[in-house]
Amino acid sequence: MQKANGLDRTLNPTERPANILKKYLEQMGYRPEDNITLQGREDNSYLCKFSLFKAAIPRVSPNMEVEVSSFHYVELRARKLQTVPVFLYAHANKIVSLNMSKNPGLNFPADFVQLCGNLRELRLSTCQFSRFPTSIQYFPHLTFLDLSGNDMKRMRHAPLYKLVHLTTLMLRNNRLVDLPESLAELRSLQVLNVSNNNLPAFPLVVTKIASLVDLDISLNRIPDIPNAISSLVNLVKLNVMGNSLTGNLPEGLG
Repeated sequence: MQKANGLDRTLNPTERPANILKKYLEQMGYRPEDNITLQGREDNSYLCKFSLFKAAIPRVSPNMEVEVSSFHYVELRARKLQTVPVFLYAHANKIVSLNMSKNPGLNFPADFVQLCGNLRELRLSTCQFSRFPTSIQYFPHLTFLDLSGNDMKRMRHAPLYKLVHLTTLMLRNNRLVDLPESLAELRSLQVLNVSNNNLPAFPLVVTKIASLVDLDISLNRIPDIPNAISSLVNLVKLNVMGNSLTGNLPEGLG
């Protein structure tokens, strides 16, 4: 079992603790020249901790359904859930806002998603997703999506183009090295946050999202801002702090 950020989850059979620790060290800023393989000999419990327990099937608390005060705004953060609780299926069409953040290893099944015809807001931060959960594409009216604090490196095949009503997309604190071209299909998107990732250059696809009002691309490794950003005529707020910027900002910006 892995414990990190106050949350714990059961490792998959193919996962290796040494590889997970190496990933955390890289996120902290360690590079190959720092001899990462030797760092594991020190006490790194401030990053994550591994424990050995007898295998058991996780169970949902029988009181969880009672604890949900409203099936319009469902709050199930940090409940050690590995999938959507069965009792939610009967109320799926009532849900407007769903927060299942901080459930590491969560499986988000498509059969549940297809029942949520009225969902507008979805928060799945800190669930340790390494890939974009493709089942999200079946939310027809989603306007707000938070996938912050996960483990995604690329989203090339993410079917974002199906989220035609999305206005806010939060992707901060992942490991993204690029952004998918399908972002340009989000013609209603107004807020995009990709701060604290590993973007080595300004993703030009962002300059094709004409509806953008608020763009946070801080804490990456971006060396310059392209002139094409001037095409974002509706942009009001731009955060580029914590990058490796040199030179002047493009003319007309602001």
